[in-house]
Amino acid sequence: METNLPVNLGRTAMLDVAGIKVILTESCQTPNDPGYFALHGIDLTRIGLLCVKAKNHFRAAFTPLTCAIIEIDAPGPASPNIRHYTYRHAPRALYPLGG
Repeated sequence: METNLPVNLGRTAMLDVAGIKVILTESCQTPNDPGYFALHGIDLTRIGLLCVKAKNHFRAAFTPLTCAIIEIDAPGPASPNIRHYTYRHAPRALYPLGG
């Protein structure tokens, strides 16, 4: 999706806590490109489980690298379950979202 587009992550750091690697970025950017991991020396072909905090656009880059994508419904404004939101002003035509 963002092939050859520059992205400013700000300062980044990779923490390794008991073998679990966590990449932190100064700016809030969705990891839509495997290059985010290569930047920190992580070879995704050697990873058994990859967790990405993202909404949807990561799929274009990561689906070819995976055997499965498992969505996690975490609290917050970006739930994949639309029933978690209150649609007070949605027109009835948007059923099942509206009224």
